[in-house]
Amino acid sequence: MSWKDDTWNVNHPPLLSYDDMKSALPDIKKLLDGKYIRATISTLGGKERPSLMITISLEHKKDWPNNILQNSRYRNISIDYDGTIDNFTSSHNLKKIRKKRVKSIRDAISYINKNIHSVK
Repeated sequence: MSWKDDTWNVNHPPLLSYDDMKSALPDIKKLLDGKYIRATISTLGGKERPSLMITISLEHKKDWPNNILQNSRYRNISIDYDGTIDNFTSSHNLKKIRKKRVKSIRDAISYINKNIHSVK
């Protein structure tokens, strides 16, 4: 499939819409078990292809060495409109989350929390 071929989107409607992601932002911040959580929506592909961008740190912001996120135990995760979770950066001492497809944002939260609990 080339990047110009958009037939995949026609045959497979998105699992997560922009509105779904927007309404889930407060729940994500409450339900994830990290000490620092930042969640935003990226619409670089347009509003019909949103991605949920989540930054999680296992330490409080005041405990980061030199007040730098990347010096803490952290990870950056994206959840795409098709339900794909991808861990695109993390600190070197955390086990990487494998790319996975989920059916809902609740499934994504439980998958991320399971990984967080395996680290602590």
